[in-house]
Amino acid sequence: MKYDNKILDTIKVIFLALMLTVGIQYVSAQSWTAPTNTPPNGNTYAPLNISNLGQVKDAGLTLGFGLGAPSVTPALIIPYGLVSIGDTTDPYEPAEKIDVVGNVKATGFCLRDGSSCITSWPAGGGGGLPTGTASQTLRHNGTTWLANSIISNDGANVGIGTTGGTHKLNVAGSVNVTGTNSCYRINGACIGNVSGAGTANYVPKWSSASATLVDSRIIDRGVHPGGSQTGGVGINMTNPRAPLHVGPDDVGSGLLRVSKSATSSGNSALQLYKDGTPWTGWAFVNNPQDDLEINYDGSENSRTNTPFFIKAGVPSPNSTNGYVGVGTTNPLRKLHVADGSIYLDGAGKNIIMKSLGGICYAITVSEDGVLNSLRVTCPQ
Repeated sequence: MKYDNKILDTIKVIFLALMLTVGIQYVSAQSWTAPTNTPPNGNTYAPLNISNLGQVKDAGLTLGFGLGAPSVTPALIIPYGLVSIGDTTDPYEPAEKIDVVGNVKATGFCLRDGSSCITSWPAGGGGGLPTGTASQTLRHNGTTWLANSIISNDGANVGIGTTGGTHKLNVAGSVNVTGTNSCYRINGACIGNVSGAGTANYVPKWSSASATLVDSRIIDRGVHPGGSQTGGVGINMTNPRAPLHVGPDDVGSGLLRVSKSATSSGNSALQLYKDGTPWTGWAFVNNPQDDLEINYDGSENSRTNTPFFIKAGVPSPNSTNGYVGVGTTNPLRKLHVADGSIYLDGAGKNIIMKSLGGICYAITVSEDGVLNSLRVTCPQ
């Protein structure tokens, strides 16, 4: 019996030794991989560790499962450096703290100070911006963006209160400029505050001396009612009695001048026309040769009928300057009547003529048609 027990103990020891040998070899096979090349080539990657050297892992990496859920313990902390995600072209030079090539999916976004968080985009989509109309400018009401601003911008012109306009700034409504040293600028020049006091009905003008608006010499009394009643626009005339009434200037003269450019080949004219179809009336025309034409015709701006014509220039001997033509634009004498007669109406009226010796005679006609001459004093 003692012999049998010794044999059994020996078998147990041998079996236990075999089991330990197999187990050690299995564990060793699972935790260590031999190099595939002659050392030092072909070595396997080092395991992730806490060294200060950079490491590369070809497979995926899962963090935080052991923390349990929910947990406030950080699963990944990156106090310094930048993070590049999805950049296969230049992953080692991210531009921001987190540089992502591709989409980012989240259930919410919050600012770091916790003052603002959103879990969905506001109504209208488009990255938080509402749907608007072409050229419309958005505005913010303190909570969200709105598409009901009165400012439009089509890329070329800006409109306030209007969506149209052909100028850089188009305003439908009034403009109020306030503040110290505020002004309107035209071509870069500040013209100051537009202010000042004036008299009722006077058209204002800008005074560079006082940088304000003051009364001009033009007054607008409204529609002229006709006749000699007060109304219309007056120039140097406080009580105009015509649609346009020009009064005397500072030296007592009244003057209305119509000018043209010194290099112009056109006309300057004063037209007295009657509205209608066609327009009819008179036109006093200074033609390109500086002659005066007094025209009448049945259509506006026509010069086909010139009953009166005065040659330009100062009258002088052997010159046609100042010659007057009636029915002709080429007077050959001081008074040239073409295709017509001269009619003197009035008993005792005459024509005064001066002789070569400087004696004046009044030419009259008798009852029987005989011409008579009577020596008279020459007009002075």
